[in-house]
Amino acid sequence: MLEAVVNGLSNIDDIAVKAYEDTPDAHPGLAKDQTLAHLLSHQKQGRIISDNSSNWHASIE
Repeated sequence: MLEAVVNGLSNIDDIAVKAYEDTPDAHPGLAKDQTLAHLLSHQKQGRIISDNSSNWHASIE
């Protein structure tokens, strides 16, 4: 998830697709929920920021 954000993806749907590209049978809703959980964890650690919980940006390079 963090790598996807660092590489320029900011929309949670795009991040989820990238993060789960090696798991094509993953349920889209579950993948999005898991992506959000990971993003929130990275946000708490100060690695990424969100402007409105749907757009994410790296706070590190």
